Amino acid sequence: FLGLDENWFLATCALQLQEVAITLFAKQKGIKLDKKHVEKILNRKIDILSFNGKYEAFSKEMKRLYNVDMPILTTQFRKMRAEILHGGYNPEPEETNAIIGFTLGLIQKLRDLS
Repeated sequence: FLGLDENWFLATCALQLQEVAITLFAKQKGIKLDKKHVEKILNRKIDILSFNGKYEAFSKEMKRLYNVDMPILTTQFRKMRAEILHGGYNPEPEETNAIIGFTLGLIQKLRDLS
């Protein structure tokens, strides 16, 4: 009755897995991603602590601590993430495949780094 389809479900699972994986991996590496630490890492004030801010801070710390470049979440990808997770957008199959592919690559990179 909400109009959400299989692509929404799959994309949502993959997108949430990204956030959970980054959070757990950051904890393992001692990288704090609370608002205070994210502001310090990014050297700027933030109004609302979002996953985008956490991911940006995480990426910056991975580069500083381990000289590792994390994949860049493009502006369109972040916009689509918000539309899917918060707006109930049903992604097209190609969009879902891209999200799943990115997520699998991110998880593999984190596994390789652990």
